Amino acid sequence: MNKLIVMLAALILTASSVYAGTCDEVRRVGHFLPQYCHDRCEDGDGKKWDRIFGVNTFLHVHHYCFGLAAEAELRLDEAAGEFTYVIKSWPDYSKLKPIALYKKARILDLFSDQVSDRWGKQTDAISLYEKAIRLDPTYTAAYAALSENAARRGDFDNAKNYLNQGLKLNPKSDLLKKRLRELQKQSTQ
Repeated sequence: MNKLIVMLAALILTASSVYAGTCDEVRRVGHFLPQYCHDRCEDGDGKKWDRIFGVNTFLHVHHYCFGLAAEAELRLDEAAGEFTYVIKSWPDYSKLKPIALYKKARILDLFSDQVSDRWGKQTDAISLYEKAIRLDPTYTAAYAALSENAARRGDFDNAKNYLNQGLKLNPKSDLLKKRLRELQKQSTQ
């Protein structure tokens, strides 16, 4: 019995020290992280954030925050792992899930050589961007990223199509308008 209690105590101490270490990262790079990251590390009001983002989002949001912190410090393999975790854990109605999909896709798309294959391959980025758009059809950054991806592959027709699709739902998007102008200049040269 005493052995069991000692083992449980050791497990709890180990788990809390790992958690504290990652919250230290949030505090270290936290000057640019959203308030919900700080609240999660300080046991803030989860009900408030679940009302904003969707039920069961706040429970896992610290992994998203750790991913943001890792991304800021260019530890991209770790960031991709954290984004993978929340993509699997969050329900599709979570307002943060499209952003996590985009962030993971961006890492795979632009830095696949720095990320373990266990998180996916560069070619997986397209389906992640597309899922982000399915979950939030107004997410302009995903349309812009799909367009960039297509243009890098020399597929300028699809690059323009992605931007035009985004502009149909977001006609005032300066980002998409600018990218379309740049793409039109690039394809006429």
